Amino acid sequence: MNQSPPRDDDELEDLLSRPSSDVIDALRRTPGDVVVLGAGGKMGPSLSAMLRRAASLVEGKPLRLIKGSRRRKHMLYDVPVIGPQTIAVMRETNATALSIDAGRTLLLDRTELLRQADAAQIAIIAQAHREYPPQSPP
Repeated sequence: MNQSPPRDDDELEDLLSRPSSDVIDALRRTPGDVVVLGAGGKMGPSLSAMLRRAASLVEGKPLRLIKGSRRRKHMLYDVPVIGPQTIAVMRETNATALSIDAGRTLLLDRTELLRQADAAQIAIIAQAHREYPPQSPP
């Protein structure tokens, strides 16, 4: 397939966030939850936009968003982040719950984030972070 490169940021975002027919079909066939890992990382905005676009094509099926942090040596790199914009995308996609790693996820504008989640009846669950597979003691 010969496709010309994107001419600007808008075309690049459109290309990165366009759900393939396979993604749309998978969302339609999935009987349970849809898990999105890393929705706030480097690809987070594109992944969130793709989820928004795909969800609009699957008859309003409820989604649950699970944001997990990867195993890393130092939390200065690639820290999971959620904020009011996360809740806005979740409302648009009919998402009902958000699970995050307690103590390992940065909450932007926490008061507004929680206010919006409460108003939208979106549950936010913070769970203790666990390494998988569990690390052996030294």
